[in-house]
Amino acid sequence: MPGYSDTVAIIDDDEISLLLIRKFLEQKQAAKFILPFSSGFEALSFFENNANNFLELPWLILLDITMPGMSGWQFLKELNKIKFINGYKPAVCIISASETIDFQVLKNYPFIKGYLMKPVIPGKLIVMVNQLKISIEASNSVGSTIY
Repeated sequence: MPGYSDTVAIIDDDEISLLLIRKFLEQKQAAKFILPFSSGFEALSFFENNANNFLELPWLILLDITMPGMSGWQFLKELNKIKFINGYKPAVCIISASETIDFQVLKNYPFIKGYLMKPVIPGKLIVMVNQLKISIEASNSVGSTIY
């Protein structure tokens, strides 16, 4: 059974990116359980159905911001509406191929803790995941942001 500190969700409509990111995380054993979602709708359904099940929820969400149907921004707005079990504060890392991300907008979402450019470089991904783990353990998910 997945556990909060052992689970990472990847939300990306690009199947190749989804597969590569999953493989990077598996190779470096950065997460015991990886939840791959190919759409914001699919991921949102999972979060809604597991909002009260702390052990099923990921501590980290790697989120592609540009997806058809439901963009990463729309997903974040909907995620913010879910009434999660007390104590659940996921860290979100934005993944984007665009270099025109407005960092001021990112600051409107306190659960966004990082940003990675596509194509994702394995070393940068693993460093960010490890830094976020340390940061969250130290501050209980409050304050620290890694860009």
